[in-house]
Amino acid sequence: MRLTALLLFAASSLVAAASPSAEERVFPMANALTPQSGQEVMTILRTTLQLRDLKLEDGKFRTSGTPAQMAASEWLLHRLDRPAGWRPSQQEVTNPATRDYQGTVRVYYLPAEASMQMIQETLTILRTVLDVQKVFNYTQQKALVLADNRPQLEAIEWLLSAMNSTASSAPYKLEGKPDDLVRVFALSHGGVTEVQDLIKDLRGKLRIEKVFNRSNPALVVVRGKAAELDAADKLIGSLK
Repeated sequence: MRLTALLLFAASSLVAAASPSAEERVFPMANALTPQSGQEVMTILRTTLQLRDLKLEDGKFRTSGTPAQMAASEWLLHRLDRPAGWRPSQQEVTNPATRDYQGTVRVYYLPAEASMQMIQETLTILRTVLDVQKVFNYTQQKALVLADNRPQLEAIEWLLSAMNSTASSAPYKLEGKPDDLVRVFALSHGGVTEVQDLIKDLRGKLRIEKVFNRSNPALVVVRGKAAELDAADKLIGSLK
């Protein structure tokens, strides 16, 4: 019995030694947060950095985690700590390196005129088509915060940029998934009912599961094999 207890103690000690030591940090925000923006930042930190011990007190974020989590938190909170009405520079919009943290976390700025519907539809497209899980929006900056590996962040960057264009895109090959292509189809015709019917046909007739649309500007994002994208192109037809 004593030997068993000693072995269990030794095993737990080894696990504790192998685990990164937790740090506790307090991050003050220079700019005032509204109740909405404070809750969104809390959700962003929990969603993208997987922080669990997190509190917002008097404009300060108190949290704990691994040194890597604390370093990422400091970088991210610095990017989000901006006055009301702030908009990114042109370089921040066009150059991903200015808003990327070590290829693991990235901020993406949507157009200033982006509505809440557009933001929510964009989030659904990322989750549905690219299987992005660690993503949330920051309404005050019209921004999306994402955490993933570098190839996936590059695919997300491409998709979001392609969705800002008024023209349909060429297919994009996903790294590590040789049969998987993504394409954005810009729609210049068709009402709500026609687009809904199109989505049903893409899923029903062509058996394409990873597809979703955005309302304004109207577009459809499709992921599948080359033959599936060709079939989708023909099906979309006159709506382009």
